[in-house]
Amino acid sequence: MFWPKLKFRSLVPKLPKQKGQKPYIMPTFYGLGFLFLIVDIFALSYYRSNAPFHTVGLTLIVFGMVAMIQTNSNLQNIALSVDRCELGEAGSKSNVLISLRNLTLIPSHNLNIQADKPFALKTPLSIDEVLQRTPLTLSIHCPKRGVYKLGRIKVFSRGVYGLFYTWRWQDTDSELIVYPRPRGSMPLPQGSEGAHRRNLNSEDFVGHRPFANGDSLKHIDWKAYARGSELLIKDYADQAMEALELNWNDTRGESEERLEQLAAWVIQMSSLQRPFSLNLPDILVDKGTGEAHDRAALRALAAYKEA
Repeated sequence: MFWPKLKFRSLVPKLPKQKGQKPYIMPTFYGLGFLFLIVDIFALSYYRSNAPFHTVGLTLIVFGMVAMIQTNSNLQNIALSVDRCELGEAGSKSNVLISLRNLTLIPSHNLNIQADKPFALKTPLSIDEVLQRTPLTLSIHCPKRGVYKLGRIKVFSRGVYGLFYTWRWQDTDSELIVYPRPRGSMPLPQGSEGAHRRNLNSEDFVGHRPFANGDSLKHIDWKAYARGSELLIKDYADQAMEALELNWNDTRGESEERLEQLAAWVIQMSSLQRPFSLNLPDILVDKGTGEAHDRAALRALAAYKEA
C-alpha cells in the first residue's frame, strides 16, 4: 500500500537574508548572577534533600531559557538599512539616516545602535520599541575632512529581562563625506560674462514692466511717461544666474586654506542656486547646479590630496 507524500508549509514566513553576521548571544552580569543563584539553590537541595529547592531551581532554569530565547528572537527579526549619509563639515557632525524594520508582527524592545570605529558614538542610540519600519538618525562626529567608508553598524539588545546580551554587525557600503570647513574672506570671483557686461555699463535692456511700490525711480522710463504712457520700469537681463568658475588659482594660502575658501564659495553658490564649475588641480567638476552637483563638488574638496 502506497501512502501519498504530503507537503506541509510552515505558517511562519521566511525572512529575507541580510548582508551581515548572524546574531551572537552571551549572559550579562545579571545573567551570571542568575546562574550562580540557580547553582546555589541546587547545592542547598543536595545537602538538605529538600524537594521544594529542586522545584524552585527547575523553575528558574525554565525562566532563564525563556529569557535567552526571547532576547535572541528580539534581534533576529530586525533588518537595518542605511538610507542616506548627509554631508558633514570638518569639526562638526554628520547625520546618517537609517531604518529599522521588524520582519514579524511581534514588536522588538530595547534595541541599541552603535557605529563602528572610528565613528563610535559616546552614547549608543536607543529605541524602546520597533513594530514596523522605524526611521532613525545617527549623529556622527567628523573631526577631519575626507571620504570615509562608514563600515559596520552594530545592533544589540539586552532583551526585556536583561539577563542576556545579543548583538549583530550589519555591513554597509555607504560612504561618509566630510568636506572642509567653509571659511574665507575672499569675495566670489567674477565670471567672464559679468566682466563683459560691466564694460557695457551692465545695461542689457529686455523690455518694460509696470511700476510697483518699492521700485527705484531712476529705473522709470520717463520718456515713455512723457509720451502719455503709464509708469514703466526698464527691465534688464538678470545676471544672478550667470555661471561662475570656482578655480583653485583664484584662492590664496596653504592647501587647507584654499580648500576652505572653495568650500565657502560652493556653499554660497548653493544657497544662491547659481550654476558653477569647480576647478582643482587634476580634478574638474563640470558646470551645473542642484543637490547632486553640489554634493559632487563638496566630495571633490573632501577627497582632494596633494600630488
